[in-house]
Order: sequence, then structure tokens, then C-alpha cells
Amino acid sequence: MKTGRRIVILTASFGAGHFKAAQAVEQALKQDNTAVQTRMIDSFTTTAPRLTRAVIGLYLNILANVPSLYGMFYKWGNHAKTALLGRSLMSVSLAVSTDNQLAEFSPQSIICTHASPTGAICQLKRQGKLAVPVIAAITDFVVHRFWIYDEVDLYTVMHEETARGLLAAGVARDKIQVVGIPIAAKFNVSLPKAEMRRKLGLAVDIPAVLVMGGGTGALPMDSIVAEFNRCKIPLQLLVVAGRNEPLRRRLKEISSLNALHVFGFVDNIHELMGAADLLVTKPGGLSAAEALAMGLPMILFRPIPGQEEGNAQFLAEAGVACCVRGLGELVPTAENLLQNPVQWDMMRCKARKLAKPHAAQAVASFALSLCEKSR
Repeated sequence: MKTGRRIVILTASFGAGHFKAAQAVEQALKQDNTAVQTRMIDSFTTTAPRLTRAVIGLYLNILANVPSLYGMFYKWGNHAKTALLGRSLMSVSLAVSTDNQLAEFSPQSIICTHASPTGAICQLKRQGKLAVPVIAAITDFVVHRFWIYDEVDLYTVMHEETARGLLAAGVARDKIQVVGIPIAAKFNVSLPKAEMRRKLGLAVDIPAVLVMGGGTGALPMDSIVAEFNRCKIPLQLLVVAGRNEPLRRRLKEISSLNALHVFGFVDNIHELMGAADLLVTKPGGLSAAEALAMGLPMILFRPIPGQEEGNAQFLAEAGVACCVRGLGELVPTAENLLQNPVQWDMMRCKARKLAKPHAAQAVASFALSLCEKSR
């Protein structure tokens, strides 16, 4: 293998999924390529940290309290002509700081896991300041217009349905590779359920429901845990609060009729998924791709208008998830799946079939190949 290959991975702090996808690709690049140099850049954080924190705070508040407003912005961005002006202004703004950081590293290929840095890179290419190949790794099951740029050399997507969205937007077929959403290699490990439950201190013979996605305030975790008290079958609940320490403390104080296991920030989500029978979560692209790789049926709770609705519709139509809009639907849906092993096993098998656990390795391989074009 030739030495000295330098690859930049550009991501953004809006949602953990984009960052996790970037980490997965970086891990894949380094796994068997010790001569490869990588640099991961969070475009927003490095450009304007204070502004980024304020914007992320506003973004999370909107998602938690007025999700319909986010849906309106998403739809506006996907259809209104004026939205393209805002996209251009964002790209120009990010391009300045991005150019400075790239100059220090002199990459031979670039991977983007968020639409905004993709725009910044394409702006630099239009200005003639950059001439290296660019890969846009789309991290949802649907495509937003803000990802679409003529200057992107290669798009990697989850499914043929995602590819059709790019084709409809005018992207050439030879620029699209259906490889999946990049996830960490640990989600490609077969984990015996009984073994994982014993390792985590769980009962081996009682159904387990994993609840996650509430660390940012997007899910009403307290209400979900309380709602499961209505369940007519024995359960053990595995609830992940993430870095939300106040939420973790509240959950620990909830009186639950089920065995309740509350976790803060963890790095073994693959083990929790391996121990669970069902996942209750928001339909984020990364968490859904991870669950598919683990063969874990999903209950998708109140998908936010926008990419989450698109993800949820795709997953429901694929037969790997059920969507619920309100708390009252949650327990009956869980009971139905847990008491119907034939349906549950069918969902599990469909999830395994739909999964693409090697996506990060595929994206890394494309990036290494494209390095040759910039030599």
C-alpha cells in the first residue's frame, strides 16, 4: 500500500448521528491502514464555538417543544427557492475557516457526514481553492436538497430508495453507491442475548425493552417509563439518559413495576441492543442503522416532521419498525410484538436483511481509492 494518504472527515455537531458516522469512518480508515493520516473536523464548533452552542441549544429546544416548527423549516429548505440563498450564505461562511484548516493538512480526499460542511467544501471547489475528491455520506434514509451539489464526486446512501431521491434531484447514477449508513464495527458482532443479559446483570428469561434517544430532551422519558407500568406482561426496561444527568436522576427515582435499569452516557450501546427484544427510540438514521445491524425490531415514537418522518415511513414500510404517535399506543404496540413471536421474528429477520453493517469500511475504501485521483 502506498504511504502518506491524507483524508479529512468533515462533520457537524447537530445531532450525535453525524459525529458518530464520522467516527465510524475514521475507525475504518485506521483499522488496517496505519500509513493513512486522518483529521476529523467539526465545522461549526471550530468556526464559531459560542454561536454553535447557542444554535444547537435553540435547535434542541425546537425539537423538544415545537417539532412542527422544525418540520416547517425542513420542508421550506427542501422546496423554497429562497432557501438556496440561505444555504449559499452558510456555505460561504463555513468555507473560510474550513479552507484554513484544510491548508494545514493538505488532504487527498474528503468525506462529509453533514450537509453544511459539504456545502462549504463545494464552495471551495467552485472558487478553485480545492481540487480533491469529495464523498458525501448521507446519514438518513431520505435525502434533503441541502446535500445536493454538482461538485460532490461520490454519494454513499443507505438504500436504493435513497438513491432514487438523488437521481430525482439530477445526480448522475455513477456518482451514487448504495453501501449503507456508516456505523461502528462493534455493531457487526453477533451477540448471544443470554450472554449479554448476564453480562449486564439482567434477567435472562424476561423480555427487555431498550428506551433511548431522550438525552437531548427529544423523548418524554419519564412518561414513557411510567407508561410501561400499564404493561400486562413482566418486563425489564433499559433506559439510556445519555449525558442528561438531571434526567438520569429523575428516572432513578421513578417508581416502576418493571425491573428498571437506568444508564447515563455509555459506550456499549451494541451490548444493550444485543440484550434487548425491542428498541423504543426516535427514528434517527444512525440509531436505526445500528438497530438493523443488531437485528433489533423498533418502535419509533413521535417522529419529528422532516427527515425523522421520512426515516420512520421507510422503516415501517420495510417491516422492521412500528410507529406510534402517542403514549397510549406505546404499551399495546410493545405487548403485541412481545406476545407474537412469529411477527417479532419476522421483523428481526427483515432488519438483518436490510442492514448494511460494513458501510463505514465501504466509505473508507472509496476515500482511499479517490486519493489516487489527487496525486
